[in-house]
Amino acid sequence: FCRQIFFCISWKQYTIIGFTFEGFSNNFIKNTGTSDQTEIILTKMKIILNEPINLKSHIIIKGSSTHLVSNNINIAIIGKDINNSGLKDLIIEEPLECGIMLINTAGLVIDNITIANGRNRGMVIRGGSRFIHINHSKFVENKSGGIMIQEGSHHVCVTNCEISDGHSSSNWSAGIVITHLLPVSEYGIMDEFDSNYFFPRDLSFKKEGTPFKNIIETSYIHDNQSSGIYIDGGNGNVLVGNNIVDNDKEGLCIDFFSVGNIVESNIITGNGFRKFQSDDDLRHDFVLHFGRLADGSAVSKLPNISLDNAAYNIIARNAISNAAGDGIKIVRSGFRNIFCLNSITDNNRGENGIFFFSGVLLGSASSDVENDTSGIDAFPSIENIIFGNTIYGTHKAGVCIDHGSVYNDIYDNMIMKQKGKYVIKNGYPNSITGNNFNVISKKLVVFFTLIVLIGLVLSVFSGIVSFLLIKRYFKKN
Repeated sequence: FCRQIFFCISWKQYTIIGFTFEGFSNNFIKNTGTSDQTEIILTKMKIILNEPINLKSHIIIKGSSTHLVSNNINIAIIGKDINNSGLKDLIIEEPLECGIMLINTAGLVIDNITIANGRNRGMVIRGGSRFIHINHSKFVENKSGGIMIQEGSHHVCVTNCEISDGHSSSNWSAGIVITHLLPVSEYGIMDEFDSNYFFPRDLSFKKEGTPFKNIIETSYIHDNQSSGIYIDGGNGNVLVGNNIVDNDKEGLCIDFFSVGNIVESNIITGNGFRKFQSDDDLRHDFVLHFGRLADGSAVSKLPNISLDNAAYNIIARNAISNAAGDGIKIVRSGFRNIFCLNSITDNNRGENGIFFFSGVLLGSASSDVENDTSGIDAFPSIENIIFGNTIYGTHKAGVCIDHGSVYNDIYDNMIMKQKGKYVIKNGYPNSITGNNFNVISKKLVVFFTLIVLIGLVLSVFSGIVSFLLIKRYFKKN
């Protein structure tokens, strides 16, 4: 290679003209200094990787929209026990297991990276990695989803990214997964899953694996065969300003002891139709027995947003529309969540002869599995607050309160033009007050009816009197 070095306040720059990356990480990167910030520039448009690139602290690798062909190696780029590094302007193609894996990494910036057509995940962040910024990047056509954040990783910020077209239906193959799951082996991607790669072998909650304080912002997450975003035991994460559209399962699923997450100012629309799930997928999701519709999609539909075993989450100021199922659904064991100031319109698109759906459902479903050992609780929805929402359009009900769901506060909502009841109350006691159903009360209907009838009687009486007076006048003359 040709090497150019420019010194500028402890800054080194190397220009790489072109070669295969065989021996690159073990020879070139290993021998660069670690105290200075070093930038390696790749000018060749296509480079074949014969071994993983092992990042090192204080090194930035910058491509020129450089294609890193990775179809002969499991992981294209590995960052382990490093800090203050970066990747920019690279396209990683067809990695066997993972495009980028970060383990115990701090202070890494990823900018304008594309990971495409991976046979497994796009990117995995684990081992307590922190202060990772992923910006203006794309994760497209990766079989098991775009980004997984796990093993206690925190302060990961994903901004202005596109995550789309994942090809697996497992919850853990969503576009973005934030999960408490712990890896079985250091670099393993799917070894914690069963032979069907649908469920983890061990579903029990791992407190030490809880990811927290991560941000997903202004990203476009669409057309995944699973959900758009799956939060599985994540705490204090923030989703803001995203466009979450047309995912085959939920737009967003907050699951399994997820606490204190904030979902604000997102557009979440057109999710949950289950058009692309196989019979095996539906069987694993416990809904195959409901059958399929004439268009081939599953009878059992999913909401734009679901919560299951989740507490103290805030869902505010979102536009939630056109889901196959409910707008927002608590499946079971939802405690003290707040749904406020949302526009919830025209969901229930998948209503059929078996299922109908609501703007908001406060559910109390039993466990999907007999003798469930996962630790999931099957309690009703308790002490949730639903206020200030506009719930409009094609829902069967504006708010549906399932059996056993109690002590929920539903107030100051505008609920209009539902197909059925404005609020279905199957659970007691709950507080439902101050809502605007845009319906005139019966007393007002009676009052206005009487006014109209009196007006008609007076009109008829006035007409008769006028007729008699005219008749009398003509008789005199």
